[in-house]
Amino acid sequence: MVNKELSAVFNEIAALMEILGESKFRINSYQRTARTLKDLTKDVAQLVQTGELEKLPGVGKATVEKIQAYLQDGAIDTHQELLAKVPAGLPKLLSIPGMGPKKVALAWKELNVEGIEDLKRVIASGELAGLKGMGEKSVKQIADGIAFAESTSGRTPLGLAWPLADELAAAMRNVESVRRVEVAGSMRRGCETIGDLDLLCESDDGPAVVAAFTSLSKAKRVLASGDTKGSI
Repeated sequence: MVNKELSAVFNEIAALMEILGESKFRINSYQRTARTLKDLTKDVAQLVQTGELEKLPGVGKATVEKIQAYLQDGAIDTHQELLAKVPAGLPKLLSIPGMGPKKVALAWKELNVEGIEDLKRVIASGELAGLKGMGEKSVKQIADGIAFAESTSGRTPLGLAWPLADELAAAMRNVESVRRVEVAGSMRRGCETIGDLDLLCESDDGPAVVAAFTSLSKAKRVLASGDTKGSI
């Protein structure tokens, strides 16, 4: 569901604002919206259409407009403007255990850390451990987090992959010739991280199913398209 995507975007907006030292009130507002979106049991697009969204906690008119922009264009201006104010590699640091917005800001401003390679450098030199609030335990947690991220490069944590799998499977179940859809591969096996997301569709019309799959709105690029198999 797009709800999880939007929740992640609003969380990143809040984190970027904190890194840049913006108003705590605004930061809290975006965090509340992120929590609300994450906890929704209905698709946010439906709530926008019915007008129910604006009645939810932490969701005002301006927030609804941002959500509508994301649903229409796949981006929110505020998010893009904040990203333009920080080095391109900085947001990725937020995904490393132990590197919250405050520590990312500290490492950036005090040690000129602009990405993972910079972070590895200041860990190796001992500079990171010298920063206020960065004890030996914190630095080890960060170093372990980097090692894990590099060992799973190009893969997605299972919890983050499920919303996309659910969305794609639901879309394929709506295809007229599809009788059944199942998640397969590493996701079905419950692996900790996912490389490729595999869906099995049961149908008597393979070409039509592949055509529907490769035409989904989530398909940024078609990698392969045959009579019985498609890849996006």
